[in-house]
Amino acid sequence: PGGDATPPAWGDWLRIVAAQTRAGNQPLLSGAENLPLLALSREEKGRVALMLSDHTWLWARGYQDGGPYLDLLRRLAHWLMKEPALEEEALRAQMTGRGREVRVERQTMAEATDPVVVTSPTGKTSTLTLKPSEPGLFGATFEATELGLHTLRAGTLAAFVSVGPPNPRELADVFSDTDRLKPVADASGGSIRRVADASGAVQVPRLQSVRGGRLSGADWIGFRPSDSAVIRGVEVYPLALGLAALALLAAAVLAMWLVEGRHGRAA
Repeated sequence: PGGDATPPAWGDWLRIVAAQTRAGNQPLLSGAENLPLLALSREEKGRVALMLSDHTWLWARGYQDGGPYLDLLRRLAHWLMKEPALEEEALRAQMTGRGREVRVERQTMAEATDPVVVTSPTGKTSTLTLKPSEPGLFGATFEATELGLHTLRAGTLAAFVSVGPPNPRELADVFSDTDRLKPVADASGGSIRRVADASGAVQVPRLQSVRGGRLSGADWIGFRPSDSAVIRGVEVYPLALGLAALALLAAAVLAMWLVEGRHGRAA
């Protein structure tokens, strides 16, 4: 409530911290005596938001009909997390659903915007002039003459839109059925089941190992262990051979005899 009026007739906040914004930073909201109430800033790779009042709870309590506190705080948090939909400078493009018509929108804080350069899939370029549709939003439409991925650029911003046929094959028949793969499953002894029944309940068949006979039942699907293995090669590396092995064995026996003799004399 109150958002349809100009200016919006939202409830008052009863406390504000006096502050001044730095040169070049325009406060998003202002309070009494034109003091900044909400200031946003980009600092290096991060973002900063400063709310100069602790009375947002008055809107939540409905004081003087309250205000959009949930939308304000949620969008503020998402802007700090760099959500693309809340960028103050953005370029968007999408199909309108009317043939090959493409709608281009440029969101900006400036009073005017530069034309958009459209690059077709074959590399042809054209210029699209945008017209203001509402405060901070410019838009225009164009008819794509080629199928494929189109690139749109406005300064450092870029957007992409894929122009396809009116009835693509992947969307021509989106209903699932078991008839298409049934011949393949029958030929290999397999089974095709629906995960959901007519009521929408999920029913997953049991999986069990079988050695012979049927491979499926009313509520189960069997799989037959193949017990097959392929040996690609065998390599044997002996630890010792011939005289070397005999010398190692003699050295081990001699060491054991010496150790045992020392223990016997010590006892």
